[in-house]
Amino acid sequence: MLATNQVKYLFKGKSTHAAFSPHMGRSALDGVELMNVGANFLREHIIPEARLHYAITNAGGNAPKRGAV
Repeated sequence: MLATNQVKYLFKGKSTHAAFSPHMGRSALDGVELMNVGANFLREHIIPEARLHYAITNAGGNAPKRGAV
């Protein structure tokens, strides 16, 4: 039996000025990458016939406020 599931995740970050308050910024792309690392580790624990793929659909630009997988 074949089945497919599609899920879209949206990560929100916070832009800030690099000279005045860099510690206040949050990169959405960091969250996207961390989720992808977790997905790669998950592959070790699913049945061999299962497939798990992801695609970054929005990388957010230079200082990512938004990212999507």
